[in-house]
Amino acid sequence: MPLFESLKSQVSEAWPFVKKVLHQLKYPSAIAAVYGLLDWHFSGKPFSLAAYLKLCAPALFFIMWLVAMYERERKKSSDKEALSGLSSDIQSLKSLVTDLGSSRHASLPASAPIAYGTSFSQQLMAEADGVFRSGHKLAALLQAGVAFEQAVRSFAIRKGLAAAERMPLLTILQKVDFLLPQGWQGEIHMLRKIRNQLAHASKSELADIENADMVFRTYGLAIEALESARDA
Repeated sequence: MPLFESLKSQVSEAWPFVKKVLHQLKYPSAIAAVYGLLDWHFSGKPFSLAAYLKLCAPALFFIMWLVAMYERERKKSSDKEALSGLSSDIQSLKSLVTDLGSSRHASLPASAPIAYGTSFSQQLMAEADGVFRSGHKLAALLQAGVAFEQAVRSFAIRKGLAAAERMPLLTILQKVDFLLPQGWQGEIHMLRKIRNQLAHASKSELADIENADMVFRTYGLAIEALESARDA
């Protein structure tokens, strides 16, 4: 029957939430029940279900209030730790950008606009270049990081690491580190770290156009180096 099916569907949707609430009530209810039994035992009065429930209900309410206070303080502590970790990541990103800026390829003078190729990574970089020129630098750097990842995966597969398609990027680089283009090992590892931390950066962290330009251009140069090494 449609009514039965509708009711069954609603119960199925609500059950996970009901189950979660019941799980949260499990220990507080047990403590309140024990409290009520102890009070009845030591009072010496005849057992009365009504009196027992009247005693347990306020006890359960008080215990749940304490649990809510604890959970709120725990969330505050967790939020503070997350904020502290985010600040640390941003500072680390600044350090990585500074280190990258002093590297050999990143310090090369900016040349004419790059003519992107037809590979998947180059197509992603061409799209990112348009986004970058429109002023959305952080979004462009995020896409450049994706293009860089695809270039690394393609490089590893060409070098015989067939499983690279599903491996974490760090694992891939550890396995093909000795095969990376000569002179690019350090910068490629720095670009991976920058890629991982860009998601935590705000506009203020990359407000310096020169730094954003340098990181973006180095992504393009690294992709070009990885792809030109296919026959090496």
